[in-house]
Amino acid sequence: MASLPLTKRVDALERSGIEANIFYNGSCPICRTEIEHYLRLDRRHGQKFDFIDIAGAEHVCPFDRTEMLKRLHVVERDGTKHVGVDAFIQIWQRLPYYHVLAAIARQSWARALAVPVYDRVLAPLLFKYHLKREAKKATKSVFVEPKA
Repeated sequence: MASLPLTKRVDALERSGIEANIFYNGSCPICRTEIEHYLRLDRRHGQKFDFIDIAGAEHVCPFDRTEMLKRLHVVERDGTKHVGVDAFIQIWQRLPYYHVLAAIARQSWARALAVPVYDRVLAPLLFKYHLKREAKKATKSVFVEPKA
């Protein structure tokens, strides 16, 4: 997925039928797999989202890049931002087959369980692995002079 500068994306969002931008960490294999599934559903059923991979594309981050890499973000056409579990709910309620899951996740008892699990366990764990992958990439890209 090609990345456009944010101003061009916002202009395109206003002119299209796109309802929201999904900002995700495409360097995370788990995140990428889930988002690719959502993307396929979205493309087949009306294209309501613009999927924006923010890993390595600093110019498309409308908010703090590190915070955006830590958790899934959905930004609606009117500028409303949803983060974490709330972002998932926004996606699920607009995709086929996920309406029931969105309805359940909106319930207070489900949010009381899902929000702490995502915010305190899953998102930090995935971000920790993201940082490890980035550090590994950085060490591989460092030029080492061959010994004479």
